[in-house]
Amino acid sequence: MAKLPSVTNDSLTSAADYVEIDLTYTDNVAIQVTGTFTGTITFQASNNGTDFVSTTVRASTQTATATEVTTTTGVGMFYLSNAHPQLLRVTMTAFTSGTAVVDVFTSSIQR
Repeated sequence: MAKLPSVTNDSLTSAADYVEIDLTYTDNVAIQVTGTFTGTITFQASNNGTDFVSTTVRASTQTATATEVTTTTGVGMFYLSNAHPQLLRVTMTAFTSGTAVVDVFTSSIQR
């Protein structure tokens, strides 16, 4: 089953705000965080839809080695590996001010 590429876009403007994405049938996941904010965003995963835990994503860098992180306090591009959970949450776990804009691009390889 092929899934067309899709983009999920939302804003995080307070503590506990999150964007949740169903990754079923998805091979590729890219997360872009933009905006101006002071806070901490945590990447979380779940396979049962109830219990979410921190998960590692690769932060895009200008070097050959990408940095693995579970949180970010700034803007950037982040990628999940091909072996990923059913659900992904991008959650504002600490918030002081501003707006973080989260765009998640997903696609799959035709099977």
